Amino acid sequence: SISIIGLPILFKILPKYTPIKYSLIILLLNQIVFNSAFVFVSLCIAKKMHIQMAVISLSSVLISGLLSLVICLNKLPYIWLVVSTVLGGLFFINALIRFTSKKFELNGKQLKRSLNWIIQLSFILIMLSAVFELYWLVLIFILLILLYRYKSIVELYNQLKITFVKKAI
Repeated sequence: SISIIGLPILFKILPKYTPIKYSLIILLLNQIVFNSAFVFVSLCIAKKMHIQMAVISLSSVLISGLLSLVICLNKLPYIWLVVSTVLGGLFFINALIRFTSKKFELNGKQLKRSLNWIIQLSFILIMLSAVFELYWLVLIFILLILLYRYKSIVELYNQLKITFVKKAI
């Protein structure tokens, strides 16, 4: 999210990339979604569940592909193709959380806290704001997410600080 806020600086330095600003915002959101899946992917790999994870991954690619096909057939702007990848990614993370919580008898509600429905809805609102080129609305939604996740961000910062202090000693 910080990288999205800092995009105006990037476009001052590299003005030729300004036309892709909104697509880049959506792709950065997609990266956040896939980064959220890291723990679940690692767990599946560690437990040698490659096939099950591949099925979930292929399902998300299929969803994204079908959405892309509909977008192309209706000759919608290319930014909607970028949106379809994020929607496929959201399907992937939700399916992976559901699979790992059932397979390992984990608390699914607890696992979804990192990417709960409020954050996912916010991502969708950010994408729609980007599609309609409302950068100010993108920033408002990002700030709302940061405020909503403030406690988690502070906890993470404190854990990182402790880790770096221990390594320095």
